[in-house]
Amino acid sequence: MASSKSFLNKFDMKIIYGIIAVLIIAFGYSKTIPKEFACVYGPFKDKDGIYRSDKLAYAILKVDKFWKRMTFYPVEPRVGKHDGIKMGPYPYQRTKRGDHYATKPFGQRKLTDEEKQLKKRSYESYYWTFRGADETKLKMWLSRNKNFKGGYELQIATSPPRGTRLQDDEKLLEEYTCYPPRVKKKKYFKKQKKYDL
Repeated sequence: MASSKSFLNKFDMKIIYGIIAVLIIAFGYSKTIPKEFACVYGPFKDKDGIYRSDKLAYAILKVDKFWKRMTFYPVEPRVGKHDGIKMGPYPYQRTKRGDHYATKPFGQRKLTDEEKQLKKRSYESYYWTFRGADETKLKMWLSRNKNFKGGYELQIATSPPRGTRLQDDEKLLEEYTCYPPRVKKKKYFKKQKKYDL
C-alpha cells in the first residue's frame, strides 16, 4: 500500500510540474511573440499644404522585442491572394535618448515580378524609388511614445555614410502612423498595455 501511494504521489507531482511548465512556456510565449501594428501612410502634406493621413490601414509593422527585429510590410499580405511586400526582418536597438527604436542601415532588395504587380508602378524594381535607390542604405525609426491619436510614428529614411551629403532627388523620407489592433472597449486598456513599446 505504501509503495502504491508513493507511486501516486510521484505521478501527481509529475502532472503538477508538467502543468506549471506549460503555463510558464505559454506566459513566456505571450510576452515574446512579435507585436503587430496596422499602419497608415502619413502625416503628409497635400496640395493645399494641409497635413493629412490615409484613413485605411494597408501596411503592417511587426516588432519582435525578444530577438530585437523589426519587419515592415508596405503592402499587407492577403490570405489566399498574395503575400504582400515584405521588408526585413531588420535588427534594431534603442536610441541613446531611449525614445526611439532604430534599425541598422539596410539596402533595398529588388522586387519580384509578383511584388511589382502589387505596386501602382509595376515597372519599378524597388518599392521606394529615388536616385541611387539600388545603393543608398535606408533606416527605420520607430517612436516609443504614442502621438495624440494613440499611434506610434514610423519613419523610413535614407541613411548615407557619415560625411556624405545627398541631393534632394537622392533622399527618401516616408512617414507612417502605426496603431495597435482594434479591440472591444472592455478589453481596450488591457490590450493596449500589451502594445506599449
